[in-house]
Amino acid sequence: INVSLELTDPNGKEGLGSLARFDFKKSKLLFESFSNQTKSINLVSHSMMAFDTRYSGQKAAPGTANVFNCIFQSSKNTSTQGAIQIELHYR
Repeated sequence: INVSLELTDPNGKEGLGSLARFDFKKSKLLFESFSNQTKSINLVSHSMMAFDTRYSGQKAAPGTANVFNCIFQSSKNTSTQGAIQIELHYR
């Protein structure tokens, strides 16, 4: 399963409030909801990419354009097959 998480500015204009997007590839996602109203979310991912989306789709004013859109990505030359890159837990 592939999972995307987008961080947005709650005060941003509609369609312009995106700050960053994280793409988790080759992931396992577990969501549990319990009778006492608690929740548990676990995400284990073998590959992750992070994107700066602050100026996506906008005409860039001088000095505001992103130099790098993809600010983090997995190494293409990894020697360890099946290595876990990130594990997230929320309760």
